[in-house]
Amino acid sequence: QAVEIAQKSRAKEREKEQADDGQDYAPLITIGTKILIPEAYIPDLTSRLSIYRRIASLQNEDEMNQMMTELIDRFGKIPDSVSNLLEVVELKQLCRRANVLKIDAGDKGFSVMFKDNRFDNPDALVGWIAAQKGQVQLKAEHKLVVMRDLKLVQGRAKQAKALLTELVALAEPA
Repeated sequence: QAVEIAQKSRAKEREKEQADDGQDYAPLITIGTKILIPEAYIPDLTSRLSIYRRIASLQNEDEMNQMMTELIDRFGKIPDSVSNLLEVVELKQLCRRANVLKIDAGDKGFSVMFKDNRFDNPDALVGWIAAQKGQVQLKAEHKLVVMRDLKLVQGRAKQAKALLTELVALAEPA
């Protein structure tokens, strides 16, 4: 019986390691925008929660476009806070592809932390940092600091997408 318990324990540990190796984690994104579905937009709580779940599970741009079309068809013009929510979901997808665990935006730029302090193509990242002429620095604990003018909160998602797209291109060379 003890052997069986130990085998089950090892099997669970292997499953956890395999899950950790995958891209199934929730990146933390702080860009200062309001991200919610207002009650005034979708009054029914059950429907609103269902939409939240569906948005959280979106995997690609096609699914995102289908969701936006459905929201417009069912509930009317999409409020800014819902657009922000959709943008954050898209940013999370990019974060997973670039192995970014956390991205924070402030008035002066972005702070980026990689999951397990690992980037898939470190040589390309170092070359990219060097090419940025002092606008990007690698700080202690493998934190990447990217200097950008982000005083306007409305433009942060777009700039975060551009940055993450660059990191994805470095991490996933063609």
